[in-house]
Amino acid sequence: MSNAKPAPPTEDGPAPAEPKAKVCLGAAYDSKESHGLFDEHGVEGLVPVRRNFSGNAGGSMDRKEAGFRQLGGFDKIDRGAQQKFARMSAEEKTANRGAWMRESGYSQRQSVEGSFSTFKRVFGESVMSRNWQNAASEVTTKAAICTMIDMARKQGCPRETAPAGSGERAGEGCG
Repeated sequence: MSNAKPAPPTEDGPAPAEPKAKVCLGAAYDSKESHGLFDEHGVEGLVPVRRNFSGNAGGSMDRKEAGFRQLGGFDKIDRGAQQKFARMSAEEKTANRGAWMRESGYSQRQSVEGSFSTFKRVFGESVMSRNWQNAASEVTTKAAICTMIDMARKQGCPRETAPAGSGERAGEGCG
């Protein structure tokens, strides 16, 4: 959540509401418990509903709304929306899911996952430090090295060179 102070009221009326914090999780977290927790804590849960979502959300209105928004493109659930959703083809639902991923920012999750994967491939999945403070320092240093490698490449340094002891193979980079 943001620590920023709320905006003062404007001449046109009250200040705009502060945007909700977003939480991006994989489809494994598509459950009525997860959707209930998002609402309880005031965050926007970006969790793709499972492909076999039927519209009968098992008693969770939060999950049902998420499914209709993602697969059906509906902002509110009413009888007409439910009937349209039932008649939609799998292709339409897939197209709506793609649009939801782009509009909501969920598709950015792939970039983050890719960055973590590259970081782990270059530096390994473990840290050598045994206490928390040193481990945090080690990861911060590795991230700084990764940033320097990327900056050097953007300035024209050849891709074949890798810093000694970085664990990086020639031709492989941090980004």
